[in-house]
Amino acid sequence: MALTLRKPFTWVASLGQYIGILNVILIAIAVGYILLFLVLAVIRLNYPFELEWIEGAYIDEARWIAEGIFPYQPPSIQFIPTSKTPFFFYLSAFLMKWLEVGFFAPRLVSILATLGCLFILFRITWEEGRLLLPAVISAGLYAASYRFSGAWMDIAKTDALFLFLVLAAFYLGRRYQTWWGGLVSGGLFVLAYFTKQLTLPVVLILAPVSLLVSRGRTWLMWLFAGILGLAVFIYFDRISNGWFSFYTFDIVTSHGKATDYILFWKKFLPVMFPALLLALYYGYLVIARSKLVPLILPTRMWENAGLGAALVLTSWSIYLKTWTYDNAMMMACLGISLLAGLALVEIYRPNGLGEQSQRNVTGWRTYASILLLIQFLFLVYNPMDQLPKREDRVAAQAFLKRVEGLSGEVLLFNHGFMNDQAGKTQYLHGAPYSDMVSGFDWNATSETQQRKALVKDSLDQAIESQVFDWVILDQPERNWTPYYVYVEDLSVVPGVFYPVTGAPTRPESLLIKNPIPSGGLLPLNDERFNTFFVDGWSDPQEWGRWMESEKAMVHISLEKNEYLLKIRARPYCVDDQTIARRLLIGWNEHVYFETEITGCDPDIYQFYIPETKIANGLNDLWLQISTDDQNRETTIIRPGAPLAAVYSIEFIQD
Repeated sequence: MALTLRKPFTWVASLGQYIGILNVILIAIAVGYILLFLVLAVIRLNYPFELEWIEGAYIDEARWIAEGIFPYQPPSIQFIPTSKTPFFFYLSAFLMKWLEVGFFAPRLVSILATLGCLFILFRITWEEGRLLLPAVISAGLYAASYRFSGAWMDIAKTDALFLFLVLAAFYLGRRYQTWWGGLVSGGLFVLAYFTKQLTLPVVLILAPVSLLVSRGRTWLMWLFAGILGLAVFIYFDRISNGWFSFYTFDIVTSHGKATDYILFWKKFLPVMFPALLLALYYGYLVIARSKLVPLILPTRMWENAGLGAALVLTSWSIYLKTWTYDNAMMMACLGISLLAGLALVEIYRPNGLGEQSQRNVTGWRTYASILLLIQFLFLVYNPMDQLPKREDRVAAQAFLKRVEGLSGEVLLFNHGFMNDQAGKTQYLHGAPYSDMVSGFDWNATSETQQRKALVKDSLDQAIESQVFDWVILDQPERNWTPYYVYVEDLSVVPGVFYPVTGAPTRPESLLIKNPIPSGGLLPLNDERFNTFFVDGWSDPQEWGRWMESEKAMVHISLEKNEYLLKIRARPYCVDDQTIARRLLIGWNEHVYFETEITGCDPDIYQFYIPETKIANGLNDLWLQISTDDQNRETTIIRPGAPLAAVYSIEFIQD
């Protein structure tokens, strides 16, 4: 079975005289992408804030471990672990003890792991043909996919270390086909799983291929990996009373399913199809060199193809669930980089193309070089977009000072490690919490749902008990009524302080503990609650507030119940004369109280608000003063002039 060049494409063969120049250009581009990754990684390594919004949760977990605390415990308001297995966190925690608590140690782990991946790609491809060009191209392709796969190779997340361990396990198991080589390889696959659970689908695809083509000779490696992995899993689950399997298995397998089954290919093919064509050509060679009768399967080629296919299919599987980001492409890019490099080995290896194709070897090499040049062009990105700007750092530092200046307990819901940087107590992170309670069903009776209920209760009870004095959320003007109410927009400068990768989110909404969720006196004289008084009010005075327009409104949030509302106020008078004639008090769209104003003395106005009229979220309490009646002339009111003094607003729960 042979492939030959078609006449319409014979012009490609004419470029063969420049193949040497093309290859020099390709090597320069590949090396350039590798160096660019190194430069970006080193610069980003020392950035003291989040490059991606969930990095802080990973720092929290590593710090928790560094303090000697086992992370897989029942949920608490202080900490909920991520859904990832623990090796990355334990390794990062170990380095934190020698370096510092923060982003540096786990980012260093990821950078070294990515460099390890580049080295192993180079070694595998080099050992296949002892050819420099394919080895450099294989490593360079993966480095070039840095931005396409999310700019994730150097951040404080588990992906880079997991991929390095998978690649190292594969390489060592194939290179050292002895009993100890099998044990080392199997152990590395176990470490890979306990870094990220996506090792499991890779192993489930790769193991049958390995056992088949090796005629069972790799049985020890896979048996050891299975037994050791299961034993460690059971051990962690037992000492955690089942919480380990809940956090790292039940939650992962219960993610919502995506409806677009080809979303992965829609994103992957337009960018990576040149390298994919080379990878498919390698797959064609694997099949072409295999025979079923008698059974002849080229072992190394089948194992290479098996790993590449396993990585691509695992990437696809991630896109079959909801909440997926570009980092899911890392595995596919790694697999394609490996197979494209190996295809290049076959194209440049003497007699690697078969007898007929060998006659057109220059044409085939030119085809491959053009495809690779196109691929590198498709992966071009602006390196400056991957670096936080000076304005981001300034905004982050200003934000920390703002948090530091908040008195009392602060829940920084989606940026946990910043609490520590601001000298505040660490509390749970919103990302793992949301991951744990997604798909929650109060009516379900399974153990998983019961544990989800405990996770949900850990935060719900803290919110209802108003453990925190302040809550900071990422959504502008977000409320957690009736217990916490929005008071300030923290995103003063637009366009800054966003992470350079992942979801474009930042802390924006400052919430304060509602002083009256179940009734009580509204603190009229406290400037922290100025945003409650939305229209027609003066600044707070020691005794209360002035009503400065004919209609003044205040936002109120209450638990569902019936309340007696009591307002103590008096009209503004000059020479014992008041310009106010009539007072109306309303709740939302209804008028509940109306009275004539005849004197200047303080009075108490009260009425009941039924439970059915308490809306979820914010309610509008409004006071309206009329300055004319049928017997007197209309009085012209100067804007900003006081009309009434309000001394107290009190809600008494029935």
